[in-house]
Amino acid sequence: MIYIFIFLLLVLGFFIIKYSFLIPEKKGIPVLMYHKIDEYQITINELIGFLENKTTLPQNPVLITFDDGYVNNLTLAYPLLKKYQMKATIFLPTAYLGGMSSWYDGGAMLMTYEQLKLMDTGVIEFGLHSHKHPNFKHLSIEQMREEMLTNQQILAQNGITYTPAFAYPYGGRPKKKEASQAMKKMFAEIGIKAAFRIGNKVNSFKPKDVYELKRIDIQGNDSFWAFKTKLKKGRVKLL
Repeated sequence: MIYIFIFLLLVLGFFIIKYSFLIPEKKGIPVLMYHKIDEYQITINELIGFLENKTTLPQNPVLITFDDGYVNNLTLAYPLLKKYQMKATIFLPTAYLGGMSSWYDGGAMLMTYEQLKLMDTGVIEFGLHSHKHPNFKHLSIEQMREEMLTNQQILAQNGITYTPAFAYPYGGRPKKKEASQAMKKMFAEIGIKAAFRIGNKVNSFKPKDVYELKRIDIQGNDSFWAFKTKLKKGRVKLL
């Protein structure tokens, strides 16, 4: 009898963890993070306006973001966004535009500046993703500043209008309080209005720190149920 009881407890624990029973649904601003699109809605400007108490948001806002600027964002994601009258932000690492990425997948083509300009700015806005895509966790403040300024300057030189918002490459940033504060002070000095980490949580309507906005990692193998759960709760599993 005791073994049956233990077995039932294990089964219950499995379903509690796997199916997010203990994760409460949260009202707020989910920020979905994508990288690439395979075959098989607010903008960040609007979010910044809301955070600065200048504008309001729709009842159930969602912010869609893509990292890196892969060519398939243009060929696959962009037509769908236009079809369904949605908007998205693409965060761009300028050193790799028009070339191959060198992280995660070992190499995938990023858009050229000419390809970036093919997209309607009413559908796609661009944000900052550093110049050389380093992990900010390992950089000095001056190295961070150089990455950010170069990122902005090269986009401007190539005629790309961007929103002063930043997505941390790899989600990395300083852990020590002093270094983190120095980084955020530098962001404010160069005009960065918001910065996005990962975190897999839904943002509060009144976030404590605009440089610690959380995004929800969307994977290509997520089921529709998992996607809906992430949209409401930020993650599927407790761990």
